[in-house]
Amino acid sequence: MHLSQPPHYPTPQRDLSPVLEILYFSLLILCGFVLFGISYRLLSLLITDQLLCRAIAQNIFFFGSIALIYTLFRFGKRYRQALGLTRPQSIITPKNRVIEICIILGGTLFVFILSLLVQSLLQSLFSTIHGKLGDWLAQDIQRSHEVLHYLQKYQAVSSRIIQILIFGVLTGFCEELVMRGSLQPLLIRITKNTHWGIILTSILFSLLHLSLLNFIPILILSLWLGYLRHYSGSVILGVLIHILNNSLALFQSL
Repeated sequence: MHLSQPPHYPTPQRDLSPVLEILYFSLLILCGFVLFGISYRLLSLLITDQLLCRAIAQNIFFFGSIALIYTLFRFGKRYRQALGLTRPQSIITPKNRVIEICIILGGTLFVFILSLLVQSLLQSLFSTIHGKLGDWLAQDIQRSHEVLHYLQKYQAVSSRIIQILIFGVLTGFCEELVMRGSLQPLLIRITKNTHWGIILTSILFSLLHLSLLNFIPILILSLWLGYLRHYSGSVILGVLIHILNNSLALFQSL
């Protein structure tokens, strides 16, 4: 038994140099910020919960719009295949669904446990550092728990369901769409190296969360999601795992 040959990423219908492709993607990020700002202002008139409002605007009008516009422009009608919105292919040869499910579930559990252990070790390490650096690290730890502390104020079942739908499902789907769906294939094409494309995507994804405490734990999870996306040819597995990860984090606030 060994890893299957990963499916080929679709070829873009427009030929762009790496520099132009990076510039185009960067321009879309700037446009995404504009859309996010406008949508956030409008949604804040309807939704009083600012954190919820920001999450909706960020996921749909920033992450979602970047992934969709970029892929439609570069791949046209093949945008679903390019984004990985297809049925996952077998990641092992010879094909065995039972063994494959065990590998995916076992690997995901291992990644979750490893991430939690690393986060716990880093938190313990940060607490031993004093002075200005120690104060800064303490603030980083506090920021990393702000969302969970905020969510503790809402204990109603309806509020919990909304939180899971927004912070779990919507965030998991949209982040995978832009990171593993569009950015990872782009970086693999530019670097001409699968591993570097996945590593760079994972680093950028970790930096996106603006937390030193969570950088390595998120990097570990992101690498796992990146390789699953590459070998399955789909973001579906990553979306499900991402949703599970976010939802489990929400339950920490119970």
